[in-house]
This record gives sequence, structure tokens and C-alpha cells, in this order.
Amino acid sequence: MATTVGGFVLWSTGNSDARAVQRQAALIDHAMRGYFTQQVANQESWTIWDETVAHTSVDFDPDWIDENLGTEFYDSYGYEQTAVLDGDDRPVSLMQDGHAVTPSFLEPDMVGIMPLVVRLRGEIAAGALRAYLGGARASMPSAQDYVVIAGTPAMVTVAPIADTATYPERPFLHVAIDFLDGDYARYVGESNLVDDAAFRTAASGDPESATLPLLNNAGRIIAFLEWRQDWPGKRLLSETAPVLGGALLLAGILIVILLDRLWRYSTELDAGRIRAEHQANHDPLTGLANRAGFEAQLALHAADERRSGYLALFMLDLDRFKQVNDTLGHPAGDQLIRCVGGRLANAVSGPGMIARLGGDEFAIIEPSLSGPAEAEALAHRLIEIIGQPFEIFGNEASVGVSIGIGLVGDASTSPVELVRRADIALYEAKAGGRNRAMVYDTGMDVAVHQRHSIEAELREALRSPDQVGVMFEPIIDAMTGETVGAQALPFWQHPQMGGVPRDLFVSVAEGCGLSEPLGERVLRAACRLGSNHPGRVISVGVSPAQIRSPKFFSRVFDILAETGMRPGNLEIEITERVLLGDPEGAGEVLRKFRAAGIRIALDDFGTGYSSLNFLKQYDVDHIRIDRAFAQDANEDRSTLAMVEAMVGLAHAMNITVTAKGIDTILQENRFAGIGCDRLQGAFVSRPVSIEAMEAILAGGTGTEARPDAA
Repeated sequence: MATTVGGFVLWSTGNSDARAVQRQAALIDHAMRGYFTQQVANQESWTIWDETVAHTSVDFDPDWIDENLGTEFYDSYGYEQTAVLDGDDRPVSLMQDGHAVTPSFLEPDMVGIMPLVVRLRGEIAAGALRAYLGGARASMPSAQDYVVIAGTPAMVTVAPIADTATYPERPFLHVAIDFLDGDYARYVGESNLVDDAAFRTAASGDPESATLPLLNNAGRIIAFLEWRQDWPGKRLLSETAPVLGGALLLAGILIVILLDRLWRYSTELDAGRIRAEHQANHDPLTGLANRAGFEAQLALHAADERRSGYLALFMLDLDRFKQVNDTLGHPAGDQLIRCVGGRLANAVSGPGMIARLGGDEFAIIEPSLSGPAEAEALAHRLIEIIGQPFEIFGNEASVGVSIGIGLVGDASTSPVELVRRADIALYEAKAGGRNRAMVYDTGMDVAVHQRHSIEAELREALRSPDQVGVMFEPIIDAMTGETVGAQALPFWQHPQMGGVPRDLFVSVAEGCGLSEPLGERVLRAACRLGSNHPGRVISVGVSPAQIRSPKFFSRVFDILAETGMRPGNLEIEITERVLLGDPEGAGEVLRKFRAAGIRIALDDFGTGYSSLNFLKQYDVDHIRIDRAFAQDANEDRSTLAMVEAMVGLAHAMNITVTAKGIDTILQENRFAGIGCDRLQGAFVSRPVSIEAMEAILAGGTGTEARPDAA
């Protein structure tokens, strides 16, 4: 019996020791992969941001980079080295422990970093970044590996610097370097419940230590992580051996004790593994699932063939979050993200899952909804909940949320396809005015394909002087009929497609970063016309991207100087959409234009949610009443009464009023009769070439352009 008991004890202790090492190695390896994922997610919060693009590739600002990508980034995450590479992959900024150092210090280590840069450049060239920014790809393209930097092994990640409004062919890159030194080893040891953790470039061979080799992407060992091996079986055997040798009578009791101890040690290891997996799959800021946890759960739900009802994926993107970051600072932005996560958690119950994917993006998985109606009802409830003001460090902050919804009724749709559908629906929700929800339908695929096709053709067209031009729609005085100005409008005559609808290609330009070159072409043509006809006001529409550009204000005055047009004859035309994204920043730009003598007009007045409020908040010289009112006035006299009230309000505020869409003499008489100052539309004149507009302005009256003019 003693032999049997002794053999069983030795087998149990040896097996327990081996299992302990295997479990520790597995959970540490899993944790290291999770640290890479978190490092990329931390970069994404700073690199996919228009402010970062504006101060790097657009207008290089080393002071801004030092403060934000250096000091604040180091304070937030503690990475010892960060660098910014330009479009030619040269280091143009290097931070060491949060302080700027000479970028050339990195050049000896670029040989180890360049394979990551080359791999990321290849993904970007293949369209990965474009797909991510356009909503067709769920995760930001990046590159990561173990690299030896200055003789020390390190975790290196490379991420692109970009945003949805600016897409250079070779964007600047951000490099984050976290050295595998003693501090990092202590962090790994404490996180994974192991003692005496240390990184080494060569294995020590210590029989008391467990070793995990760290391999780079090429399969070469870069470093070894060693820690003091836990010997639960051996320790237990040393504690119990005297008792076993002295009293065979107690063998049965000792076996029970042994098994109990082994079970306790095994439980502790399992608990450590669970904690490590939780850290690898959850966002440290909100406690919600991170992208890795989200993707794992979505894969499980998508493959569930026993599911009853619809699997719904909600992709959420906060509106106006950037304004909170810019005005209250990143700590306030982080607190707002925590509060949003809390509200979402309270709003979604049952088997659903909430995840923070990075930055201000969230996702919700609902595995058993009854159909689109229930999904839309939940989305609208979330919009209402997030729309309530937040109390952030004593300040009130308000944001909105845009939601894209993908629905599937069976297990035949892959998780990647479901994410693609929800991302496309989110794009449509944001394009439609933000703070709204859209459910994916197959027609959106056609729209996405058409946008991509139009985008490629438009890029090529803007390189040619022949395809994209500018026409002018005359504007007349409602009382005298004199031509007092014109509205500049872009047109696109494609060699194969013919005339491309203006609304279509303008919206595509705004979505793919082409609105600035398109807008400058229109502005330049308008200023050339206006320079020849002082006293006539030429109106030019501007996009949100132009207003956000730090160079737009100076660029307008450069073109005015080049063409000789007076600032007082130029009218900057905006819609409410320009002000919705960043009302304070846009308002400041408009006030600077107005102070310099340039007129400000609000287009499509009366169609937005808060047109009257904008008149109170922003000084404008001119409003254009949307053409829909002219059409409705033919059938509904109450519409005319509404327009008359708008005109009275505008005149009380000393604002000029233009009625758009005047297509008949009846409409002209009606809108002139209720006090509109100016008129434009097909009855006045359809848009004409710059040569024809020159002739009209030289004549002075509006009848030259009318279709019924002799």
C-alpha cells in the first residue's frame, strides 16, 4: 500500500508541476498578444484624428507633436519612445520618456523598424486604410512585432496618421516603442501572478525558472521571458513527505489533503488565467469588451444555428466628441467615454453585448431581435439617451450618436460581412445628417460602389482642366430686375458619363477629401469673375472640410489678392451642416471672414432643425430660402405665409433674403410681393458659362438671361 500511495503521490506532484508551467506559459503568451492589441488601440485614439493630420502631414508643427504625441501620449500610456515618420519614412519627430530628442537618433534602429513600415505601406497601397476610413473595414491597418532597439528588445507598433477628410497616398506614420525592460517585466509578472519575471536576450538555463521564447514575425527568437517556476506538487510533497513516511495509517487522510491542495493550486492558476483573459478582452477605460472580445463574441453568435430571431449588430460613432476633447481636454474626453459606456450598459440588457472598439466608436450585439422595427426602436432609444447632457468635471457636455445597423436571420452570414454592413449603414447615417440611425439594405452596396467609382473618376477629373468647371446662376433684384450678382456652381462633364449630377459628385468629394481642391477651383473662378465687375456680389458655397482647414482663411485672401477682387463683393455661402460638426470652431472662422469684409450667407434656409437659432447665434448678411418653398407655394398658400414670416424676421435682423427655385412668372410675382429682396431660378436664368455671365453682368438687367427674353 505504501508503494502504491508513494507512486500516486509522485505522479500527482509531477503532473501538477508540469500543468502549472504550461498554464502559466499559455496565459502569458496570450497576455503578450493582448498587449500588442492594446498598444495599437492606444495609437488609434490619437492617430485617426484630423487634429493630428493637420499638425503633421498638412502643416508640420513640432511643438504640437511634442505636447500631444509626446508628453500627453507618454503621460497616458508610458511608452518610452514614440516617433513620427514622414511620407518618405524618415523620422521627423522622436520622443524619449515624453521629451523631444533629435529624430536622427532613431536612424540606427530604423533597420529593425523598416520591415513593419514596409508591411504597413503595402497594406495601405492595397486599399486597407481607404477601406477602414470609408467604413468597409472594421479595424485600422497596423504593423507590430518584437524588435531589438538600441540593444534592448521592444514591442514596436506602427500606425497610420489619417482621417476621413484627408487621405494622402503616403500618410505620415506613428511608431510606438515599449521596451521589454525590468519595469515591463514587473508589470507582466504582477498581471499574470508570477514571481521574478525578467526579459533576457539569452535563456539562463536555470532549472528553477520557466522560460517563454518571444518570436518575431520571421520566427526568430528576439528575447526570452523567464520567471520563477511554481512547483505546487514539489512544494506539497516536501510538506507532506515526513507525515507519509511516518504514518502509513494516515495515508488515506494525506491523500485527501494532497488532492485538496492540488485542487486549490489549480483553482488559483485558473483564476489567474481568467483575469489575464479578461484584461486581454476588455477595454481598460470603460470596462466594456474591447475589439478582440467583440470579434470573439460576434463570431460565436453569427455561427449559432439555433438562434431564434435576428442577430443585430449596432455600430455607434459619437457626434461632436472632438469638440469636447478640444474644449475641455483629453481627460474630459476620457470621462465622457466612460459615461457613454455606462449609459449604454444601462440601456442594453439581456444577452446583448456592448464593446468599445476604440476612440469614440462603440458596438452592440443583440442576438435575438424580432426584426428591423425592434432594432430601429432600440437605436432611437440609444440616440435619445446619449443626447442627454453629461456632467463632466463641473462642465456640461453634449454629444450625439450616429448608428448603423446590420441584421441577419440565419447563420449563413460571416462576422466580417455583418460588420461591413453595419459600417456601411453607419456611413449612410452620418452622411444623412448625423445623430440618426440607418438599417443596412442591399441598395447601400450599390451606393458605396457608385461612390467609389465616382471618387476615382473625380480624382482624375480634378487633374484635368477640361472636365470640372464652374457655371454661374444669375441673381436679380426682385423690384428692379437688375442682375446684382451670381452664385458659383461646379459642373462636371465626364467624357463617357456626360453631365454628372452636382449633388452626387459634391457629396462624394466631401466624403473622400476632395472638397478642398474642388472648392478652391470654384472660388478662383468666382473671384476672377468678381474682379471684373466690382459692386456685384458673387456667392461661393464652402464645405465643412474647407471651414475646418487651418489654411482656408489665408487661402481665400491669397486668391482675392491674386485676382484683384474686393473682399466686400465675395459671399461665403454655408449650410447648417457646416456648423453642426464644430459650431464654435466654424463660428470663429465665419466671424473672422465677416470682420474682414466678406459677406456670409446661409443657404437652404428653413429646411434644418435650428435655422432660426443659427440666425441668433451667428452673424449672417444673407439667407437663401430653400427652393422647396417655391414649389410648395404653388399648391399650399400656408407655405407662402411661412415664407412671409421668415422674410419679416430676416428684415427685422437687417438680413437680405433671396428666394431660390423661381421657375415661373407666378412664383416671381408672389415672392417679390411678400418682400423677398432677390430672386434666382430657371425663370430668371439657368446656370450659364462664365462668358455668358460676363455679358449678363455687363448688361446689368436680369432679362438677358431669361428663357423668354427677346
